[in-house]
Amino acid sequence: MARSLTTIARELNSACALKWGADAAHLPPLFFMTDEIRTRDPAACLEHLPEGTGIIFRHYQDPDRAAKAKQTAIEARKHNLPLLVAEDIELAKAVAATGLHLPTRATTRAKALRDEWPDALMTAAAHSEADLLNLGSSINAALLSPIFPTQSHKGAAPLNLRAACGWAAKAPCPVYALGGIDEKNVTRLKGTPFCGIAGISFFMNPK
Repeated sequence: MARSLTTIARELNSACALKWGADAAHLPPLFFMTDEIRTRDPAACLEHLPEGTGIIFRHYQDPDRAAKAKQTAIEARKHNLPLLVAEDIELAKAVAATGLHLPTRATTRAKALRDEWPDALMTAAAHSEADLLNLGSSINAALLSPIFPTQSHKGAAPLNLRAACGWAAKAPCPVYALGGIDEKNVTRLKGTPFCGIAGISFFMNPK
Protein backbone atom coordinates (compact mmCIF):
# COMPACT_ATOMS: atom_id res chain seq x y z
CA MET A 1 0.00 0.00 0.00
CA ALA A 2 1.08 3.60 -0.54
CA ARG A 3 3.47 5.01 2.04
CA SER A 4 1.62 8.33 1.95
CA LEU A 5 -1.54 6.63 3.14
CA THR A 6 0.24 4.98 6.06
CA THR A 7 2.00 8.23 6.94
CA ILE A 8 -1.23 10.24 6.99
CA ALA A 9 -2.97 7.56 9.07
CA ARG A 10 -0.19 7.74 11.64
CA GLU A 11 -0.28 11.53 11.70
CA LEU A 12 -4.02 11.43 12.37
CA ASN A 13 -3.49 8.82 15.08
CA SER A 14 -0.84 10.91 16.84
CA ALA A 15 -3.10 13.95 16.86
CA CYS A 16 -5.93 11.79 18.21
CA ALA A 17 -3.74 10.58 21.06
CA LEU A 18 -3.03 14.17 22.03
CA LYS A 19 -6.74 14.98 22.07
CA TRP A 20 -8.06 11.86 23.79
CA GLY A 21 -5.07 10.93 25.95
CA ALA A 22 -4.93 7.48 27.52
CA ASP A 23 -8.36 6.60 26.11
CA ALA A 24 -6.88 6.54 22.59
CA ALA A 25 -3.33 5.36 23.30
CA HIS A 26 -4.17 1.78 22.30
CA LEU A 27 -5.94 2.60 19.04
CA PRO A 28 -4.13 1.54 15.84
CA PRO A 29 -3.63 4.10 13.04
CA LEU A 30 -5.07 1.68 10.45
CA PHE A 31 -7.80 -0.93 10.40
CA PHE A 32 -7.92 -3.70 7.80
CA MET A 33 -11.50 -4.87 7.19
CA THR A 34 -11.88 -8.43 5.96
CA ASP A 35 -14.40 -9.20 3.24
CA GLU A 36 -15.82 -12.52 1.99
CA ILE A 37 -15.31 -11.62 -1.66
CA ARG A 38 -12.08 -9.62 -1.77
CA THR A 39 -10.25 -11.35 1.09
CA ARG A 40 -11.34 -14.97 0.89
CA ASP A 41 -8.30 -16.02 2.92
CA PRO A 42 -7.94 -13.18 5.45
CA ALA A 43 -5.11 -14.82 7.40
CA ALA A 44 -2.93 -14.77 4.28
CA CYS A 45 -3.32 -10.99 4.02
CA LEU A 46 -1.74 -10.20 7.36
CA GLU A 47 1.90 -10.74 6.43
CA HIS A 48 2.18 -7.49 4.48
CA LEU A 49 0.13 -5.21 6.73
CA PRO A 50 1.93 -2.15 8.12
CA GLU A 51 3.17 -2.49 11.68
CA GLY A 52 0.45 -1.96 14.27
CA THR A 53 -2.49 -2.32 11.88
CA GLY A 54 -5.69 -3.52 13.49
CA ILE A 55 -7.81 -6.22 11.84
CA ILE A 56 -11.59 -6.33 11.87
CA PHE A 57 -12.66 -9.86 10.96
CA ARG A 58 -16.11 -9.76 9.37
CA HIS A 59 -16.92 -12.67 6.99
CA TYR A 60 -20.47 -12.65 8.34
CA GLN A 61 -21.91 -15.14 5.84
CA ASP A 62 -18.90 -17.42 5.45
CA PRO A 63 -19.79 -21.04 6.38
CA ASP A 64 -16.19 -21.46 7.58
CA ARG A 65 -16.27 -18.27 9.63
CA ALA A 66 -15.12 -19.85 12.91
CA ALA A 67 -12.19 -21.68 11.30
CA LYS A 68 -11.08 -18.60 9.39
CA ALA A 69 -11.37 -16.46 12.50
CA LYS A 70 -9.16 -18.90 14.39
CA GLN A 71 -6.49 -18.91 11.68
CA THR A 72 -6.63 -15.13 11.37
CA ALA A 73 -6.18 -14.85 15.14
CA ILE A 74 -3.11 -17.10 15.00
CA GLU A 75 -1.55 -14.96 12.28
CA ALA A 76 -2.50 -11.74 14.09
CA ARG A 77 -0.68 -12.88 17.23
CA LYS A 78 2.33 -13.94 15.14
CA HIS A 79 2.60 -10.40 13.74
CA ASN A 80 1.53 -8.68 16.98
CA LEU A 81 -1.56 -7.12 15.40
CA PRO A 82 -4.79 -6.41 17.32
CA LEU A 83 -7.78 -8.41 16.07
CA LEU A 84 -11.45 -7.54 16.48
CA VAL A 85 -14.22 -9.98 15.55
CA ALA A 86 -17.40 -8.45 14.20
CA GLU A 87 -20.57 -8.85 16.29
CA ASP A 88 -19.96 -12.35 17.73
CA ILE A 89 -18.58 -12.06 21.27
CA GLU A 90 -18.46 -15.83 21.76
CA LEU A 91 -16.31 -16.28 18.65
CA ALA A 92 -14.12 -13.33 19.61
CA LYS A 93 -13.43 -14.83 23.02
CA ALA A 94 -12.94 -18.32 21.59
CA VAL A 95 -10.11 -17.15 19.33
CA ALA A 96 -8.65 -14.87 22.04
CA ALA A 97 -9.25 -11.73 19.98
CA THR A 98 -8.41 -8.25 21.25
CA GLY A 99 -12.01 -7.17 21.06
CA LEU A 100 -15.22 -6.73 19.15
CA HIS A 101 -16.57 -4.66 16.26
CA LEU A 102 -20.26 -3.83 16.19
CA PRO A 103 -22.20 -3.13 13.00
CA THR A 104 -24.72 -0.32 13.35
CA ARG A 105 -27.55 -2.79 13.98
CA ALA A 106 -25.76 -4.11 17.08
CA THR A 107 -24.69 -0.88 18.78
CA THR A 108 -27.69 -0.98 21.12
CA ARG A 109 -26.04 -4.01 22.73
CA ALA A 110 -22.77 -2.20 23.43
CA LYS A 111 -23.27 -1.67 27.17
CA ALA A 112 -24.26 -5.28 27.79
CA LEU A 113 -21.30 -6.51 25.76
CA ARG A 114 -18.97 -4.17 27.66
CA ASP A 115 -20.28 -5.53 30.95
CA GLU A 116 -19.58 -9.04 29.69
CA TRP A 117 -16.10 -8.17 28.39
CA PRO A 118 -14.75 -5.13 30.26
CA ASP A 119 -11.25 -5.23 28.75
CA ALA A 120 -12.28 -5.57 25.10
CA LEU A 121 -11.29 -3.02 22.48
CA MET A 122 -14.72 -2.23 21.02
CA THR A 123 -15.43 -0.34 17.81
CA ALA A 124 -18.71 0.42 16.08
CA ALA A 125 -19.86 1.27 12.56
CA ALA A 126 -21.52 4.62 11.92
CA HIS A 127 -23.04 6.15 8.78
CA SER A 128 -24.47 9.43 10.04
CA GLU A 129 -24.13 12.14 12.65
CA ALA A 130 -26.92 10.52 14.65
CA ASP A 131 -25.12 7.16 14.63
CA LEU A 132 -22.04 8.80 16.13
CA LEU A 133 -23.83 10.90 18.72
CA ASN A 134 -25.87 7.91 19.90
CA LEU A 135 -22.79 5.85 20.72
CA GLY A 136 -22.40 5.37 24.44
CA SER A 137 -19.28 5.29 26.57
CA SER A 138 -18.87 1.55 25.96
CA ILE A 139 -17.44 2.17 22.46
CA ASN A 140 -13.71 2.94 22.15
CA ALA A 141 -13.87 4.17 18.55
CA ALA A 142 -16.24 4.47 15.61
CA LEU A 143 -15.73 3.82 11.89
CA LEU A 144 -17.60 6.41 9.82
CA SER A 145 -18.46 5.55 6.20
CA PRO A 146 -18.56 5.98 3.30
CA ILE A 147 -16.18 8.91 3.21
CA PHE A 148 -15.60 8.48 -0.56
CA PRO A 149 -17.34 6.32 -3.23
CA THR A 150 -16.55 2.69 -2.46
CA GLN A 151 -16.68 -0.75 -4.06
CA SER A 152 -18.34 -2.09 -0.92
CA HIS A 153 -21.47 -0.03 -1.60
CA LYS A 154 -21.51 0.68 -5.30
CA GLY A 155 -23.87 3.48 -6.20
CA ALA A 156 -24.21 4.69 -2.62
CA ALA A 157 -23.62 8.41 -2.21
CA PRO A 158 -20.58 9.20 -0.06
CA LEU A 159 -20.84 11.48 2.93
CA ASN A 160 -20.04 15.15 2.58
CA LEU A 161 -16.44 15.29 3.78
CA ARG A 162 -16.74 18.66 5.50
CA ALA A 163 -19.85 17.52 7.35
CA ALA A 164 -18.25 14.19 8.27
CA CYS A 165 -15.26 16.02 9.74
CA GLY A 166 -17.62 18.13 11.83
CA TRP A 167 -19.35 15.04 13.12
CA ALA A 168 -16.03 13.40 13.97
CA ALA A 169 -14.91 16.49 15.86
CA LYS A 170 -17.87 16.37 18.25
CA ALA A 171 -18.30 12.59 18.48
CA PRO A 172 -18.12 11.02 21.96
CA CYS A 173 -15.20 8.82 20.89
CA PRO A 174 -12.38 8.80 18.30
CA VAL A 175 -13.58 8.25 14.73
CA TYR A 176 -11.89 6.46 11.81
CA ALA A 177 -12.47 7.38 8.17
CA LEU A 178 -13.68 4.42 6.09
CA GLY A 179 -14.77 3.97 2.50
CA GLY A 180 -13.13 4.46 -0.88
CA ILE A 181 -9.86 5.85 0.50
CA ASP A 182 -6.83 5.57 -1.80
CA GLU A 183 -3.39 7.13 -2.27
CA LYS A 184 -4.87 10.02 -4.24
CA ASN A 185 -7.79 11.14 -2.11
CA VAL A 186 -6.15 10.34 1.25
CA THR A 187 -4.44 13.74 1.14
CA ARG A 188 -7.89 15.27 1.70
CA LEU A 189 -7.86 13.69 5.16
CA LYS A 190 -4.69 15.45 6.33
CA GLY A 191 -5.37 17.62 9.35
CA THR A 192 -8.93 16.32 9.82
CA PRO A 193 -10.35 15.17 13.20
CA PHE A 194 -10.25 11.49 12.22
CA CYS A 195 -8.11 9.22 14.40
CA GLY A 196 -7.00 6.95 11.57
CA ILE A 197 -8.05 5.18 8.41
CA ALA A 198 -9.89 1.91 7.78
CA GLY A 199 -10.43 0.02 4.54
CA ILE A 200 -10.02 -3.05 2.38
CA SER A 201 -8.75 -2.27 -1.10
CA PHE A 202 -5.71 -0.19 -0.22
CA PHE A 203 -4.31 -3.11 1.78
CA MET A 204 -4.44 -5.45 -1.19
CA ASN A 205 -1.30 -3.96 -2.75
CA PRO A 206 1.61 -4.83 -0.45
CA LYS A 207 4.03 -2.40 -2.14
